[in-house]
Amino acid sequence: MDNAYKIPNACVISYICKTNLTSNTAFRGFGAPQAMLIAECWMNDIVAKCGLPSEQVQRLNLYQEGDITYTNQKLEAVNIIKCWDECLENSSFHSRRKAVDDYNRQHCWKKRGLAIIPTKFGISFNAIFLNQAGALVHIYTDGSVLLTHGGVEMGQGLHTKMVQVATYMERVSLSAAGFYRTPDLNYDWDKNEGRAYNYYSYGVACSEVEIDCLTGDHKNLRTDIVMDVGNSLNPAVDIGQVEGGFMQGLGYFTLEELRYSPEGVLYTRGPGAYKIPSAGDIPMQLNVSLLRESPNRKAIYSSK
Repeated sequence: MDNAYKIPNACVISYICKTNLTSNTAFRGFGAPQAMLIAECWMNDIVAKCGLPSEQVQRLNLYQEGDITYTNQKLEAVNIIKCWDECLENSSFHSRRKAVDDYNRQHCWKKRGLAIIPTKFGISFNAIFLNQAGALVHIYTDGSVLLTHGGVEMGQGLHTKMVQVATYMERVSLSAAGFYRTPDLNYDWDKNEGRAYNYYSYGVACSEVEIDCLTGDHKNLRTDIVMDVGNSLNPAVDIGQVEGGFMQGLGYFTLEELRYSPEGVLYTRGPGAYKIPSAGDIPMQLNVSLLRESPNRKAIYSSK
């Protein structure tokens, strides 16, 4: 619920509701995008009340090293402000803000907007037993190695990274065996204390969007993203994942909608009615960079 903002006074009460519609399942983000939208609506209300530039209000409220989250977890290695400042610089935010204001004064029916948004996403599962994985290595007499693991490769480059890790080790010990347990995950739901997540991944995106005030048609002119992925095992794979994640978020908030009949029949079935992003929805200019010098001591080879 906090996104990347320090909110010292927060009370969140949730309810489970039974409806007449088909239940949905988890997708990329696991409910975080919906909660982040709520936090950004709070920030918009604050900006409207105080009259300060939105980027100034947002930065003032970003988490810093040692801050306590609303789940009473002390934050370590907080890189959100580094991502924020780098994204402002990479996107030429302040000079483009002036250009956007000039454009809007000169055009009546088309307007442009420029916004910058942070994200903070906890890594690990709150259900402790889900934090497990396994791998099996076969070494053959000709020296070749077969690596098997329990992860699901669905286009995210998992196989590539597993091979990279095995290759980096240079050799495989014939007698090696071991296990690993994600450390210090001990969140107590009743007391609201402990470590809910092993670590956090941070990111900031800045987008310039143009909208037709008569038709509502809009297009993303440019997006700049800075993402904290620790020490990347494979920058090309990680940048591709950031690009894909951004487009899924763009689709979720601007295109995709589940529409039902009064009887609960889903109208938006298939790509003809359920509008997922296409090539034409990709920003005309999409720049992604990975935050430098941000090692993560809680994951393999300082990655995230």
